[in-house]
Amino acid sequence: KMSHETLHKPRGDGKIDAGRSWKNQKRKRRKNSGLDGEERRVRRLVKQEGAYEVLLRSFVDGSGAQDEENRAAREALKRRRREEEGDSGGETEEDEAQVDDGREPERELSDGGGTGTEQQMHAQEDRMNKNASEDDEEENEVKKGEAETSGLDEEVFVPGQNDPFRTHLERELHDLASKSLAERKMTKTADVAGEPNGMWQETSENYPTFLSLEEASIRPRLLNRWRSQREAVISRETIGKSTAEKQKARKNQDFESPFQKSVFERVNCYRDVLITNHRLEESTKESNCIRDVYLLHVLNHILKTSDFIRKNNQSMEENPQQEPPRDQGFTRPKVLILVPLRHSALALINRMIELAPSVTKNRQDSVTNRDKLSREYALDPEDEELVPVRVKNARKAKPIEYQQLFGGNSDDAFRMGIKFTKKSVKLFVDFYAADIIVASPLSLITQNAEGNAGVMDYLSSIEIVVVDQADVLYLQNWQHAENVLLNMVNNLPAEQHGSDFTRIREWYLNSQASQYRQLIMATSFTNAEMNALFNRAAQSHAGRSKWKVSAIGVLNRVILRAQQVYERFPCPAIQSMDDKRFEFFCKQYWPNLKNTVRGGVLIFVRTYFEFVRLRNFMRSEAASLVLLSEYSKRSDISRGRSNFFHGNKHLMLYSERAHFYYRFSLRGVHEVFFYSLPEQGHYYSELLNMIEGTDAPVCMVLYCKYDILQLERVVGTKRAKRLLDAKSSTFMFQ
Repeated sequence: KMSHETLHKPRGDGKIDAGRSWKNQKRKRRKNSGLDGEERRVRRLVKQEGAYEVLLRSFVDGSGAQDEENRAAREALKRRRREEEGDSGGETEEDEAQVDDGREPERELSDGGGTGTEQQMHAQEDRMNKNASEDDEEENEVKKGEAETSGLDEEVFVPGQNDPFRTHLERELHDLASKSLAERKMTKTADVAGEPNGMWQETSENYPTFLSLEEASIRPRLLNRWRSQREAVISRETIGKSTAEKQKARKNQDFESPFQKSVFERVNCYRDVLITNHRLEESTKESNCIRDVYLLHVLNHILKTSDFIRKNNQSMEENPQQEPPRDQGFTRPKVLILVPLRHSALALINRMIELAPSVTKNRQDSVTNRDKLSREYALDPEDEELVPVRVKNARKAKPIEYQQLFGGNSDDAFRMGIKFTKKSVKLFVDFYAADIIVASPLSLITQNAEGNAGVMDYLSSIEIVVVDQADVLYLQNWQHAENVLLNMVNNLPAEQHGSDFTRIREWYLNSQASQYRQLIMATSFTNAEMNALFNRAAQSHAGRSKWKVSAIGVLNRVILRAQQVYERFPCPAIQSMDDKRFEFFCKQYWPNLKNTVRGGVLIFVRTYFEFVRLRNFMRSEAASLVLLSEYSKRSDISRGRSNFFHGNKHLMLYSERAHFYYRFSLRGVHEVFFYSLPEQGHYYSELLNMIEGTDAPVCMVLYCKYDILQLERVVGTKRAKRLLDAKSSTFMFQ
């Protein structure tokens, strides 16, 4: 607040210029807002030749922070500035412009007797010096051969002996126990209150439970940040409710539901976890039940790792003769998070920043490269304005989950390193200096293919792998995710990368890292490929857990009263399923489909392999055919849809990935034939609701006993069992 004299300060001619101070103050703040403290100080000292380079080097890149010469130069500059400011006032360019207008530079009353702008610059300089010294301390630890600590708390917190962090990482595995991990079966079951349709399937290893997060060994400041976030959510949700309802909501404020608590209990003890009911509508939100849980666990792991190393560093400094502790890996990154799209990564990183205790609202520099994150991972508003209105209206007509999934930046090639320090979160850092790697499988595959040997060494010491939105990754290219998890993570590095081998954990050196690595996978559906990857990659000695939900089905979403006929074909083994399906289709259904006169038959296939096989067969039969796949050109798609709608082509072969990427609203459909059921159950009802122009809509479905997972998502778990166990092979729903 400014006094009356400050607001009515006399000009150079002795006249009073009332009201001008606030306007000039705002203009000065606008001009200085784009400059950091170092730039503003350098602009005032630019005339001091010889000192500029020293000042710039010591404050910009920090290379001279520990150099005695630079420190002495910095102190000399401070003394010289104080002496000169006693005469000149230390005007900035803005002040000099005001003096040229015949006005004195604006000043504020303060306890120190100087100007408000000068005090802000002094405070900014002190903060920068403090941050620079903290960063220099961290760099010195790296030079000593110790991993750079990334603790976010002022006080070192040492994990106790019963802490899940130490219990998991310090357990010794014998060769026999190591070989038996892959053979464990999930025979144990556990129910969760409020989830009547789901249950946990687990291996027999025990894990601790808790009543509150204090018992879960969460870092104190992280726990406070988590609870402040939960308190804000509860306050929003209880607006207008009674006091009793508000008290009930705050009684269990650590978690939003018993299911979320059950997930964290298993994740916190480093069990491999597969969650199969992570709906796409929820997974696209920035804050959701599953994402919050694994981010809490990931941040807690990063904090404990850094504090444990820092405590050991202090112990070695006090007693240099002791044996070096085994507390590190080959490289620094400890967490790998796989996400499918850039805007999914943007939502995840924003939520991670909200939960990180090092981020404070009153410090703009607590998150570095935040603007770059928005530029590269969010849609440019200017580009969005150039999108035609017709295209925007077409987007709004598509399902909500499609708009949420592809409404942002849908690029699928990206990778980023994130580093945590005491006072900040640093984005876009070098991978070998990062704590967390957020990437898409495609970007890692591309980097591995284009680089030399050892280019992926930063994945050699990963201790937690998170596969978020695995259902979307499956519809992109599941082989990329398999290659990353099975062939690229926890390999022995090709180079040393400055590692101190006396402090590397023995199970890293013994190539047992995969048995200490935790895998967390969240998806809206599962299939044979996902289950196989989870069983192969989930080798944590702490055990594995899978959340299984009984499906309700989507038959109630079909608006038309269509005659839905399900035909089961015989299949003795899963290896012959594709051949048996093709033979049954060619023998039983193709003659009628080929000779159809009415047309309008939509043939849906689940995989691109099935698409290519039917395409080649139908072309050899000279069928009247339209092809719509994820690889079709835009011009071919438009031409084919028009021919199908006007009856020029009788059959349309349509793949699931094409429907996933484009979500066409097809016209001219009179009959739907499911050569194989979709992975996403709601695609079934969407395609049936496209039928038009007929009083007797018909749908045909081919299935066998190995389609049980896809069948459950369409007709429900109970009906699926009847369709597989009954003696009859033909069923009809209407």
